[in-house]
Amino acid sequence: MHHALVNVIGPIFEASFIYDSFANQKCKGTHQAIKRFVKFMQKVSGKKIAIEGGAK
Repeated sequence: MHHALVNVIGPIFEASFIYDSFANQKCKGTHQAIKRFVKFMQKVSGKKIAIEGGAK
């Protein structure tokens, strides 16, 4: 039921999302969001930065 509902109403809502919205988007996710964030930070700071993290 959930997937059927998302398949119908998802595109309606996704059309109004900003490009940089990554939550619960097809072909987008945490890794792409971090890459986009790093790109913005490098543009603003003018420096190369790296994000380090891990999961437990």
